[in-house]
Amino acid sequence: MAQLEYGDFYKFVASAGIALIAGAVAVPWLFLHEPFDIAIDAAKLRTLTPIAQSAVMHRQGIVAGILPCLPWVAAVLAILGLVLVIWGLVLWYKRQRIRDRGEEAATKKAEHELQQMTIKEVEAKARQELESVEESQQPQAVAPVPVPVNAVSAYLDAERALYARMNECLGPDVHIETHKRAGDVEYDAIVRLGSRERVIVEVKYIRKGFNYGWLAESVNGLTARTALYASRFSTRSRAVLVIILASPNGIFVEKIERFKERLRADRPRVADLKIHCIPKDEIPALTCQQVRQIFEV
Repeated sequence: MAQLEYGDFYKFVASAGIALIAGAVAVPWLFLHEPFDIAIDAAKLRTLTPIAQSAVMHRQGIVAGILPCLPWVAAVLAILGLVLVIWGLVLWYKRQRIRDRGEEAATKKAEHELQQMTIKEVEAKARQELESVEESQQPQAVAPVPVPVNAVSAYLDAERALYARMNECLGPDVHIETHKRAGDVEYDAIVRLGSRERVIVEVKYIRKGFNYGWLAESVNGLTARTALYASRFSTRSRAVLVIILASPNGIFVEKIERFKERLRADRPRVADLKIHCIPKDEIPALTCQQVRQIFEV
């Protein structure tokens, strides 16, 4: 059996109260702006037919009876409207708080189901990403060169340094979860800002170079994962792509900036995604202000 939606009912009560308050102002205003033949001259009245004279005098009598009551009617409408507005808003607010707490509890329960990736899974993901970016630089006829173990370690060390700096600078009210999985979708880091806002962070590591195709694919993947997270957990989610350079390289930085300009021009829907480029050795020296600017916290 369908149940009454009290949230909508309380909205209706508050809206009815507002309408009554408006009526308390509008009714006297409209009534007083209508002449009702009160100002008719006696000479003009005598020129009318007896039936018309009777009608005018009857109308004047009705107006004379209503005018003393008009302030009371307006006062009653205003008071009743005010009572309905207060009652409706108070009950609506209580109902909304219960609903908000229920939604927050559901979101937290769902997010607790995020699985922690194992160390081997994190290492395998880092190796796969390094192979992806470096293979995109090689001609198809050239056999891919295996990524050395120390390159994977350097990638993960840089990632850990970034997360450590985030924890130090973003404050105790910001909760950071790293290397999580929801089904078969992997997330490098999830930054929780309050109960309903999330920042989905993707970290990439560049040793030798990259091409626009790889960067575009990274942006597309992060955009899709962020949208999926927002839909699955009913949160406001935005994305930040952090590209860590193994060593300072002005060419790489300039190339990334050109890509960002092209992204803003060609794909305005994705232009809100933030892309930041940081040399690995500069991560420990990042100021807290710089960290907050990167993640807009």
